[in-house]
Amino acid sequence: MDYDQRYKRNQVNPEGNQNTRHPRQSASDVCGQDQTLPNPNVHGNPQVATGQPRYSDGYTIVPPNESKRNKMKTIAQKEEEALNRWKETQRVPSVRVNPERLGGDVTLVEVRQKQQINHQSMKLQKKIKKAEDDKRRKQEEEEKWQKMKAIQREKAERLLEKERQEDQRRREEFEQDRLRTQERFLQNFERKASSASTTAICTSSRASALSDRRHR
Repeated sequence: MDYDQRYKRNQVNPEGNQNTRHPRQSASDVCGQDQTLPNPNVHGNPQVATGQPRYSDGYTIVPPNESKRNKMKTIAQKEEEALNRWKETQRVPSVRVNPERLGGDVTLVEVRQKQQINHQSMKLQKKIKKAEDDKRRKQEEEEKWQKMKAIQREKAERLLEKERQEDQRRREEFEQDRLRTQERFLQNFERKASSASTTAICTSSRASALSDRRHR
């Protein structure tokens, strides 16, 4: 039910609306309302208080503020007019193209020949592209293989150099041991040789002494 229907019904039966109490309204409020609102039976025509809420059938009817309502309507009309003006300024103008014959001046046979040439050239381009892709892939694989070979060769060279250095170090250590052993052997040999010569000299002197005694 809109506002106009409820307003008319209140004018037709003002007494029923005056005696109807809002569910949230107390008896004192009803009495106070009866004192403030004008009596509709004084002159026979009901008078509606401007801006005062009315209560009917559990609903509260609040009359609108006419000045605020008119102001909002005026603002809405101005905004709508501005929007229409903006739409008019932003409207895309109609496009007009001079009529011409479709297809141009090329015949159907020429179009078919051109399509066949383009098709053949596309096939040739695909073959060339495939060959280039295969060549590039093989070159990348070869570069990768050469890189792996270089890495393995470098590892082998490092290993050989390490083994050579290890052999050199081991040879130097063994050479020092051999020299020490040889020196010790020579010292022992010289010692034994000197002791043997001393013994031989003593033996020869004793023998010569014995022979002299015998001759005497």
